[in-house]
Amino acid sequence: MAGGGLVLCGALLALAAGPAKAPAPVPRFRRVDIALSCSYVGEDVRGLLRAFGSSSSEHPATLVLRGISVRDDGNLDDLTEYKGPQENPDSSSPIVFEASAQLVSIPHAESLLHADCDGEEVNCEISPYSSQQASKGPCRTSWFMATLQLSSGISITLVLRAPHCGSQEKEHDATLHPKLRIPMRKEGTVLTTGDQVARGAPTAPRDMRGGEPASPRVPCPTWHQDLRAAGIEFQSSSHNTSLHTHLGGSVTLDCHFALAPSSSLSSLEWRRQHQGSGRSLFRYQVGSTGPTVQPKVHVDVAELLGSGDASLSLQGVSVEDEGMYICLVSTPLHQAQHIIQLHVAEPPRVHVIPAVVSFERDVKTTLMCIIAGYYPLDVSVSWTQKTPEDDMEIPLSNTHLSSHRQSQDGTYSITSYLSISSDTARAPATYSCHVSHMTLAEPISVSAHLKVPEQTGSEGLVGSFIATILFIAVLFIALRRRAGKPKPEQLLRASE
Repeated sequence: MAGGGLVLCGALLALAAGPAKAPAPVPRFRRVDIALSCSYVGEDVRGLLRAFGSSSSEHPATLVLRGISVRDDGNLDDLTEYKGPQENPDSSSPIVFEASAQLVSIPHAESLLHADCDGEEVNCEISPYSSQQASKGPCRTSWFMATLQLSSGISITLVLRAPHCGSQEKEHDATLHPKLRIPMRKEGTVLTTGDQVARGAPTAPRDMRGGEPASPRVPCPTWHQDLRAAGIEFQSSSHNTSLHTHLGGSVTLDCHFALAPSSSLSSLEWRRQHQGSGRSLFRYQVGSTGPTVQPKVHVDVAELLGSGDASLSLQGVSVEDEGMYICLVSTPLHQAQHIIQLHVAEPPRVHVIPAVVSFERDVKTTLMCIIAGYYPLDVSVSWTQKTPEDDMEIPLSNTHLSSHRQSQDGTYSITSYLSISSDTARAPATYSCHVSHMTLAEPISVSAHLKVPEQTGSEGLVGSFIATILFIAVLFIALRRRAGKPKPEQLLRASE
């Protein structure tokens, strides 16, 4: 019975609290193929990468990311699996690089998938990646680096692997591209591959230090391996390439990476470059006692090793912190970097002195518009005048500027002067100083007012005194004239 009472009490409490809310629906995900138009930047006859903007070594290419998991919002039903070229390619045909995300996930996949619909541009460039360590071993391996830049600021770097097994090329009927000499299938697809673990069950999340038990050695992949085997060995990304922040604030520079099970993190370094000088801000070598770090910066080493979050936090931003920040992630075989430009900006403070001016004859007045505390340097100043009779503000030209001054915190200040002459000024009037700066959505306007002068107490006293004197004089004259005239009785007596 006691148990039944407890159940009933619980039911009553549940009724009093109202109906239970339905759990939030779990978002659905779906695997799709993402095909991106790219440029393949090869090597010239001297074995050097393209330089000085030359396009002679560029070749059209397509990067196909197979089986990428994205959020299904119900609008993906029309998507179809990518079909490669059906005919034998010639020297002008695009090179197709295929890779899947079975071992290394693709960051910002939804942004890549919906780029066209969102009006974003994707700049994709694929180039050979040379590494002395990568070419060692019984099976020489070719590496390619794909760099993706979205107009929204997202940058992604993918390292793709393609084996060169010379003894097996003829056996499995692999071909070479007629111009670029890259191993390909007859359909024109580059033979990218990864560890054979891609054929098994998905791997569990792993520590980036690579301290787990070594995976068994596998033979060199053969040409007939499934093209959907993971060809991505290493990826890194950042969701912005340019940031703006204010003085004294805090900012986080995003940098993430992920590695295939066969690879491990070697080191992470953050560098800052500005006006021709560079400086290391943070460096961590796996296996060392700890990172080398400069003041005001922080990288969470636990997140770095656990989830691949290499983001750098910067506290108390100053003008000296402006510059180009480089996130350099290294493995024993590869390096990938992301460049983030940090811009420091501070809006100006504007004051006009004096705020109220009285109109005086034959007097020249100067208004000062003081603009202070802004960064960067460029600022524009203008003056306008408006009277009650004016329908709009009238621009003024009788102004001049002081030289720029820089304070200890690196910000700038300047003063604009406006001369007002009583010969041309009209009172009442409003004089406005307008300041434009890159940090402002619209100019700052601060005004001074020119007023008609009011009579002072002394002026009123003198006027009253003069008026009194005039009144007495007029009264005296009137009385005197009246006293000099004969009376009517006197005139009658004189007539008799």
